[in-house]
Amino acid sequence: MSYAALLRLRRAALAVLIGSILTVGAALVLQFGYGYAPCKLCLTERLPYYAAVPLAVLALFLPERLSRLALGLAAAGLLYGAGLGAYHAGAEWGFWPGPTDCGGGTGANPAAVGDFLNALQTTKV
Repeated sequence: MSYAALLRLRRAALAVLIGSILTVGAALVLQFGYGYAPCKLCLTERLPYYAAVPLAVLALFLPERLSRLALGLAAAGLLYGAGLGAYHAGAEWGFWPGPTDCGGGTGANPAAVGDFLNALQTTKV
């Protein structure tokens, strides 16, 4: 393998690592910094990024053949995450029904309209 090809492989691993860290970091800032409660599907969508971080780190330091394998696994996981994200977006836009247990609130339904309006003042979804 040429030095240029190895450098491209390392750059790809670095791009996956930085992109995954920034994506998860942004989600965590929205969750903990601004109080947005993620739904179950939102949390599931983060899993490919959590897996891509260590795979990209491995790809930075492993030999060429194993680096390609690690990046391939990361790419497969991120492709799955993209499909999951498309499903989630379609459910939120009303193109198809989403999961019944998905929601950003506590799950408790207010008894009266006034309680519902009060709950809207403090809930971010």
